[in-house]
Amino acid sequence: MSFLEIVAGQNSPIRKTNYWWKILLITVFSSIFAILAGLSLGHIFIEVEFLETSPWLMFLIFLTLFLTLFLLESLFANGMRFGSIIIQSLLFTFGFYITKFSLNFDSFSLFWNIGIFLILILCLWLGRLMTRKRKSDLLRLRWNEMAKSGLTLMLIGINLFICLQWMGEIIFKPDLLLTPQTVNTILKPATPIFKIYFGEEFKPEMQIDDFIRNLAAKQVEATFDEKKEELAHVPKATIDKQKKDLIEQNFIILKAQLSKQLEIKLSGNETFELVVFEFLDNVYQKLDVSIKQYIILIITLLMFVALRVVAIFVSLIVRIIGWFFYELFIASGYVAIKYESRNKEDLIVY
Repeated sequence: MSFLEIVAGQNSPIRKTNYWWKILLITVFSSIFAILAGLSLGHIFIEVEFLETSPWLMFLIFLTLFLTLFLLESLFANGMRFGSIIIQSLLFTFGFYITKFSLNFDSFSLFWNIGIFLILILCLWLGRLMTRKRKSDLLRLRWNEMAKSGLTLMLIGINLFICLQWMGEIIFKPDLLLTPQTVNTILKPATPIFKIYFGEEFKPEMQIDDFIRNLAAKQVEATFDEKKEELAHVPKATIDKQKKDLIEQNFIILKAQLSKQLEIKLSGNETFELVVFEFLDNVYQKLDVSIKQYIILIITLLMFVALRVVAIFVSLIVRIIGWFFYELFIASGYVAIKYESRNKEDLIVY
């Protein structure tokens, strides 16, 4: 049976001293990365760069390092170190709240955020518990097997924190759900699909007149292509003039139809993305508040599922980096494997 813990040596009088400063060192660095992860997450919510780069990239980097060290602390510590869990959870949430809310809460948001904070603590505590339980169950210590189940619970806690923070902001202010930025975020990744239907000239920021004209031209070209054989003997200049006239006629008709269907008076100078936003906003504003809240709940669930997929890759990266540090700590003598009996291993930090 093998164990993993921190000691100074078998009979050394400074055993406890070395244990505490070594485990404290891991906790301090883990806490630093926790607050940096919270700060970068807050910058994601306010859509501002963090450390002059993408807040998403910084969040993934700091979250990975935080979870890696949190896992190592879970394995090396003699006990659960519940106080450490609370401190690191508090630092993570503090970094987020000071960025997102500047620590200004109304009565509802205060209780909502306290609830989310407690959920985060619970998930990190369960993650540490599962990690330590798995370590004690194994006869031969294997990093991947020790880390996997606990890390999953930790990532679920972070996932819930993100989703519930977003939902808490939107659920009682449902009009914040749909903004021009939201439509922008959806349209840009979908641009290649729109180009298939509307042509290579399509851009979300193009003026609506240009979009309608391109659509009219595409329809006219398709009509003339179908009658290509019938028009074989017609002079090209005549065909070009007919095309031009038909495009202009179709443009006027399509613009009128679009204005009527969207219930928007189009001047022609609006961008495509703005027209889409105004149309969706008109539809959304007519919905009942309860329906809006159901939509927000569905989006939150979809967000949770999407983040769980991302968490699979984050988990893989954390386990790879964690394995490197785990082996490095053992090779450097920072920790050691102790054989409790012939078949059981544990870890010792010395």
